Amino acid sequence: MSREASSGSQARFPSMNHFAALSAETDPASYYQRFAAEVGLRDWAIANGRHVQLKLLVAEVMRSRTAQRILDIGCGSGVMSSYLTKFGHVTGIDFSAPAIDIARLMVPAGDFRVGTVADLEHGETFDLITLFDVLEHIPRTDRSDFLATVFKLLSPGGMIVASTPHPGHIRWLREFHPELLQIVDEEVEPAHLIEVAGRHQLEMVGYTTYALTQPRQYQVFTFAAAARQGDPAHLTPALHRRLRMIANPITRPLHREVIALIARLRGNRQLARELRRQ
Repeated sequence: MSREASSGSQARFPSMNHFAALSAETDPASYYQRFAAEVGLRDWAIANGRHVQLKLLVAEVMRSRTAQRILDIGCGSGVMSSYLTKFGHVTGIDFSAPAIDIARLMVPAGDFRVGTVADLEHGETFDLITLFDVLEHIPRTDRSDFLATVFKLLSPGGMIVASTPHPGHIRWLREFHPELLQIVDEEVEPAHLIEVAGRHQLEMVGYTTYALTQPRQYQVFTFAAAARQGDPAHLTPALHRRLRMIANPITRPLHREVIALIARLRGNRQLARELRRQ
């Protein structure tokens, strides 16, 4: 890196005083501008248990696959992006400019951009897309549209790996430790993701939960795209209708049981248990 580039990055490199008023912030955009960089500094300095688990899960997903192009959405300071460079060329995107400055400094092999997925060039596609601890910070009212944009960026035959706190953990925090929640921290239910993905010819091919300090703290989803345009996803329109009927409190128990049975028959007993718990 040239002296000019280095000094330019350092000029915008955030100091810890920059985050003194973070807890009083009420605007989500301003909050995450600061938060992403603050957490990024911490995670580069101190190993994060979630990242250890996610690296193991990504390694398992990529064991028999190759990814020429990888998109890390909500990459923050690039801690996980750095690991992803083992598997291909990484593009990281985050709307926090201070966090992207850290990523560019720490992961020179990556292509880091300030912005959102809507800012990516038309026609860009990726073999692997990751959303590590992103979806819970997208309001539920906006999540379907956000995912529709993400799914369009996936190459045929590509995969998406997404991690979020488990819905039960979010609810527990809201009841007992609301001070630990971020300005936007909302439950991500497996049934909703399955439904939205199915509308875009994607299927959930993996689901697992893991814990750091208490059971079922976090969940990880893996979605796969059809190998050819027009290939049907395994989730049929009839199953999509059943998923939508979960929202109806009268029909919810019956239809949830049907979907859980299908998940169990496909070998994903953990997903079946999660659907029954909801």
